[in-house]
Formats: sequence, structure tokens, C-alpha cells
Amino acid sequence: MFSGNHQPQPQHHRRRLQKPTAPAGRPPDPRRQRPLQIAEGTIDALQKGYYDEPVPHSNLLIRHDISGDLRRTVHHTAFYPDDSIELRQWRTAPSPQHHPRRTAKLSLLPCTTLAGARNLESLTPPSSPKPLMGILNFASATRPGGGFLLGAVAQEESIARSSSLYTSLSTQIANQLYASHTQSTRGGYYTHAMIYSPNVLLFRNDNGDWLSPLKVEVVTSPAVNAKEVRGRHRAGNQGQSVGGGGQFDRDRLEAHIREVMRERMARVLALFDIRGVRNIVLGSFGTGVFRNDVKTVAGIWSELLNGRQARFSTSFDNVLFAIPDEKTLDEFKVGFGPLL
Repeated sequence: MFSGNHQPQPQHHRRRLQKPTAPAGRPPDPRRQRPLQIAEGTIDALQKGYYDEPVPHSNLLIRHDISGDLRRTVHHTAFYPDDSIELRQWRTAPSPQHHPRRTAKLSLLPCTTLAGARNLESLTPPSSPKPLMGILNFASATRPGGGFLLGAVAQEESIARSSSLYTSLSTQIANQLYASHTQSTRGGYYTHAMIYSPNVLLFRNDNGDWLSPLKVEVVTSPAVNAKEVRGRHRAGNQGQSVGGGGQFDRDRLEAHIREVMRERMARVLALFDIRGVRNIVLGSFGTGVFRNDVKTVAGIWSELLNGRQARFSTSFDNVLFAIPDEKTLDEFKVGFGPLL
């Protein structure tokens, strides 16, 4: 059983969603125009409860009614607080999906999260039941969907522009995550709180083209903002006497960042496990604007998933690491090590 903080949400999905807008007080940025257009079309589809998918090489359109799926997503959105007992016990709690004779198939691909999800879907034969698939949303700690309503283009923004995720992140249940971090960012460490969004529909590709809907489960969690943590550390050391701080102090700081990240990443996997998700798309979590070390993050994923002795090695069927940037992917491979 799972017991995230869940309360029924309004059944009508056509509540007012915030509209995309260009950043106020700034000249128009041509790079943001296309993402803003895509976001606007997505919000319109979420408001109406349907969208039209063009049929290739014709003038025909396929209308997809998504209203029922939106209601289910909104109604079953769950919040797992920082002190969630279910997730805190990930080291000792038995895995509900444990298969002692089978370890997960791990793969690293140079693709986006959206493309990675479609890739995993293709592994299941059309005639077979579709196992639950999950994706990790590298979340903003304070704003639903990050900057996708402003035309930003990072991982979370791409997912929000291309799916029904925003309907879940806009609920009162989900707002508990953002409200807690608005009050305190814990010096950039944030909390281990997470949002679980079921039945999310991926209905666009990375170019903004409409596709047939693909259902996924989404875990929304902010990584440690290592850039802020290090900045606060440097500011705190200013003015100290000669000999204060130094390399030893910095090493301890990096070790603590790694410790917090390991706990958070383990809880992400525990949540997917608890909710019965069989295939998951992960990535280089928090190594963009938050500046976590790529090799460190890769090493943590490897500790948790890679090899029969890893805690979550037998909890899933397929784990795909979607990393679109070539340089990041190369560093990630070094940090992750050989696939066992």
C-alpha cells in the first residue's frame, strides 16, 4: 500500500490554468518564441480536454479526447512529504516488485526524456499489456513546471510543454511542495518531498509536434541546488582568519551534497517501486543549472541500480538514462562505470 498525502481534487479539469507569457520588462527573445507557442497550445488543449493529431501525408486529423485522463491525473495526484515513512525506510523495506533472479536492463542513450519514454514503449510488443512506465521530472523547487510558461527549455520545461503534467503540478496537493520551499530552501538543499503524478499523457515530441498519447507516471523532485550551496559556503567563509576553510572544508561540503543527493535519488526509486512502475526513464539529475557533479550523480545511480548487490537492481525491468548532451553523456558513462 502507498499512503502519500492525497486528497480528492476537483473533478472538473477545465479550471483556470496560468497562460504562457514572455518575461516582463525584457526585450523579446527569439529563442523563446517557439517554446512559448508550444506551451500555449498545450495549455489550450488541457483547458479544452482534447487535441488534434495530424495524420502524416494527409489533411486528416485524429481527435484525442483526454478529459477523462486529466480528471484521473488531478484526482490521484499525491504528495510525499520530507518525512514520509514509506520513503525513509527504503534501505530496509522489502521491495514489492523484487525479482531475485532478474536484474533490471540498464541503458544509456543520447536522447531527451520524451524520446526515452517512446523508446521504452517500443520494447513492449503491441499485443502485450503495457507495464507502468515512469519518468523523473528534474523539478524546480518553487514553481510548477519551472519556467515553461516563460519559454525556458530545460528538462522539466520540455516535459511540461509536451504533456498533461501541468494539470497535476497545479493542484493544491502538489502546491505543498512549492509552498514548503518558498518558505525555506534549506540553503539550496531543499527537501526530500516529492509529487507523484499518475496517468500523465505525453502528447508532443521535442519539436512540439502532436503525437498519439503515451501514459506515464511522473515523480517530481528537485535536486540539491549545488550551485547555491557552494555559493553560500563561500560567502560564509569570507572574512575568516587565514587557515579557515580550505580544501578539507570544501571536500566535506561536496561529501555532504553527495550524501543528500543519494538519499533523494534513493527515495525517487523507492517511490517508483512502491507504485508498481516497471520501466523508468532517469537521467543526469540536477547537473544543469543546479551544477551537481555529473560523475557523482552517475555514481550514485550506479550504486543504487547497477549489479545484483545494488538496492534496486531487481525492482525494475528496464531503466533508461536519457542524456541528450554529448559531453554530459561521456562524463556520465565514466561516473557510472560498466553496466553489470
